[in-house]
Formats: sequence, structure tokens, C-alpha cells
Amino acid sequence: LVYIARMPEPRMRSTAESSLWQVLAEPFRDLNFRQLLHFLGAWNFAVNFAAPFFAVYMLKRLELSMTWILCLGVLSQLINVLFLRLWGRLADRFSNKSVLTVAGPMFIFSFLLWPFTAMPDPYVLTIPILVLLHVMGGISTAGMMLSATNIALMLAPHGKATAYLAMNALVSGAAATVAPILAGLAADGFAGKQLTLA
Repeated sequence: LVYIARMPEPRMRSTAESSLWQVLAEPFRDLNFRQLLHFLGAWNFAVNFAAPFFAVYMLKRLELSMTWILCLGVLSQLINVLFLRLWGRLADRFSNKSVLTVAGPMFIFSFLLWPFTAMPDPYVLTIPILVLLHVMGGISTAGMMLSATNIALMLAPHGKATAYLAMNALVSGAAATVAPILAGLAADGFAGKQLTLA
């Protein structure tokens, strides 16, 4: 709160009076911003649809304790915070799209490594691979969120960033809320089924 209170805040220009609905609808009329919302909605839906399964997998398949799972989650968040500065420098030097181009595939690649945590049961490399996966997840998530937020800010017209960021948060939040609910329903539906590759 002390640091936030000390941040300089430029005086806002007075704008023409508009209703709340007109202000909130404006971002949806912007084609570039709408494409960003489609991407972020799909991304947040996909990530949050898959995320609940990882905790269940670690509990049931790898037989890890909740302590391990929480520690791995904390590790991922710490790495996320530490790498925000690096991603910010890279975004300033190159571009936010360049950061997305690197961070997105890195996150997807970390998903592809999950099968190697059991061969077919937990083994000596299970914990090191899990640590690597959570580190990669933290690094890539930091790049994704930083660059997506920066792009949303850059697309917002001067003086209208609040509405644009609000719609960004609304779409991302709605996708992130619906996805785990549907994931739970899918898990119930597939509980008695098995997929094997021989």
C-alpha cells in the first residue's frame, strides 16, 4: 500500500458522458482487441481445463502428498515472479508478440513432458521432472500474462484503458471459471474409461 500510494497518477482528462454499457461495449467493437479476447479466452479455458487433472494425477497416480503438491505450486509461483522482470526486458527490447511466441510453446511443451513423470510407475526421475515442469510453467506463465496484459494496454485508446482492461479481465476470468467446472464433469464422464497406446 505504501508503494502504491507513492505512484504518480496523471490527472484524467474529462471525456464525453457515456453510459456504463456503452463504455463496456466499446472494446468489443475493436477488431484487434476482440481477437486478443478470443485468444486469451481460449488460452485461459484450455489451461484451467487441464490444471485440475495435474493435482489429481500427482495425488493418485504418483502418490505424492499434498505437501509436495503445495511446495511445487509455491515453486512455480516464485519462479513466475522472478521471471517477470526478464520477460519485461525482453518485451521492451523485442516485442510483446515475440515474448508470446516463446512463452506459449514453452508452456505447451511442459504439458507434453507430463507422461515422463511415470514409466509407468513413479521412478528416480519423477521428482526432478516435476520440479522442471513447475519451473517451466512458472517461467512461461509469467511471459504469457505479462505480454498479454501489455498488448491489451497498447490496444486501448488513450483514456479508455479501464474499460479495455476490465473486459480483458472479464473474458479471461469467465473462461478460467467455467473451465474447471467442465473439467470436473468430463472427469466424471471418463472415470470408467481408459486410453492406451500400444
